[in-house]
Amino acid sequence: SCNLIMSINSRSRCYTTWINVRLQTYNSPKINNLLMELLTGCYMRDLLHSYTAKQLRRLNSMDDLTQTQIQTRIEWIVDDLKKFKIIERNVKVKTRMLAMRSQEQIFSLLWKLVCYDLRLLWERIDQLMLESDEEVCRIPYRWVPDPPPTVAKKKAVLMDQTTALLTGFGNTASVVEAGDDDVLPDYERFPEIDAIKKWWSGKRLKKTQPTSRESILEISRNIIQKVEEGSKVSVEVLEDICDTRFLCGLVNVFVPEMFTTEIMIQDRWFINLSMATIHQLIDCQSEATSADLVAGDQQCTCTYICAILMGLLKLRQKISALRYYRSLNA
Repeated sequence: SCNLIMSINSRSRCYTTWINVRLQTYNSPKINNLLMELLTGCYMRDLLHSYTAKQLRRLNSMDDLTQTQIQTRIEWIVDDLKKFKIIERNVKVKTRMLAMRSQEQIFSLLWKLVCYDLRLLWERIDQLMLESDEEVCRIPYRWVPDPPPTVAKKKAVLMDQTTALLTGFGNTASVVEAGDDDVLPDYERFPEIDAIKKWWSGKRLKKTQPTSRESILEISRNIIQKVEEGSKVSVEVLEDICDTRFLCGLVNVFVPEMFTTEIMIQDRWFINLSMATIHQLIDCQSEATSADLVAGDQQCTCTYICAILMGLLKLRQKISALRYYRSLNA
């Protein structure tokens, strides 16, 4: 039971890191405890908006709502996630259990969202790791899409008898009136993806989207090879990512010579130091430590690495944009 509690706490801290990275551009306060805070305030509204960019008139704060009202809003959120193809149509979400803050249901839904983020990362990694600053910043890296185009839904409005008679519709009649917006079927959330494919290798163009686990390993190998010490780091299984040399080398990719990996040993203190450094670099509030990467499952590790890579690649593009701007004005 002690190991189970540790595993739940570890998953909570890793998912908290991820959601704080994804919601950095929103006004909601940073989450400290995902399981306790996710269904409070406007976190779920902001999370949905970060995937759809759709204005949500009906969805605001979850505070002071009954359990039934919370469940109804979760059903709206799941419906929109399916409509926008963030999660598959056939995915079953137990909204009642989720409204009751079931740990299993919360982690299950969030993992599906993390898998979507990993697909975006996999598509963008080749361009974001180019040597040329001009090429790196040519297409902004983002995970919040363009707002969708909209069409007005029509809804029937029953006319009273007097109005109906005066307008020639008989005793009663209904007319259509503009209602809530709906998404056009041909909506592309990230139209720049086709342009990004010009940086893909021929092998990648022929390759199908790998699984989430394979994606995180492929992305990690791609990045760590950008530093000299990366040739000595093996990234074949997820456990290799929870390694001092990998995490310190990862920092060195984005901030050169931050760590001297040759003198570092496989030690939790060094791993925690590298993780804390990454959290500061990406301006992310996180309590995740090396113990969480050990105690958590594979989804936990993938979620944490996804979060820090999203933040670090965003940082890399900002640095490249600044260097390129300075070169133009030199």
